[in-house]
Amino acid sequence: MPLILLGLAALSMALAITAFAVDAELPTGVRVVSEYWATRQGVSARVLMMAPPEPRAGVILLPGGHGNLNLDVQAHIGWGRDDFVIRTRASYPRAGFLTIIPDIAIDRKPPAKLDDYRRSESQAYDLGAISDHLRGLTEKVFVVAYDRGATSALNAAARRKMDLVLGLVLISPILESGQPSDALLQEGARLAFAKMPVLLISHASDECSSGAVKKLSSIATVSTARSFRAVSATGGQDQYQLSDPFAYYRDPCNKEAHHALAGLDDYVSNIITQWLLTQAGF
Repeated sequence: MPLILLGLAALSMALAITAFAVDAELPTGVRVVSEYWATRQGVSARVLMMAPPEPRAGVILLPGGHGNLNLDVQAHIGWGRDDFVIRTRASYPRAGFLTIIPDIAIDRKPPAKLDDYRRSESQAYDLGAISDHLRGLTEKVFVVAYDRGATSALNAAARRKMDLVLGLVLISPILESGQPSDALLQEGARLAFAKMPVLLISHASDECSSGAVKKLSSIATVSTARSFRAVSATGGQDQYQLSDPFAYYRDPCNKEAHHALAGLDDYVSNIITQWLLTQAGF
């Protein structure tokens, strides 16, 4: 066999082993599939689903950055391996949650632009349809959003597309600014806090999220929050080595160790899953 073919074969095997090693963190019996779910008329989004045998509840994980995961038919993640909710995704099915990670909708895949997608009515409808679909599989549905995923969640809340969601977790939140999105996201926060319990997690030394954390905490204080809990983490790693150093060339905050909660995966995941189980009645 020519050397170049041997090299390609070795690379393919290495990638397969890497993907298998990540999936091997899942407990026995968890079914992992990648499939399209309809969102808007003529539009769908591919989702990664991790289904334990007897799910206690459902959770939608919203990654940060641009959110274009490039999921393939074999449930491999093409982008975002360093994202906090992607890194820690196995913790949710281990805790008994039917776990969904949605890719962006097919009509916003490149060469289409993603600049306003997280603040758009389109994504609000996409998330509403995904939560509706998940609600058909399990009675209780929660959303866990990291970084700019918080913008997506609050945009959907502002547009009344989170009505089937029972609780919201915001991790190292980034609120995309610009008029009229500032007012829209603040309204989404007010509606979310009034309707459902909210858990806000950030690192005490994360300068990227500090403004959003203060704003959200202030909204929770002055509004009639149903149940609001803020956790300020400390410790972890001061340096963060990305497995894909080119993944966040437009998102410098995602390279920051404290924003990424580097070294705190187990600690933060345990806080989140225990909070979700409590809210789900377990």
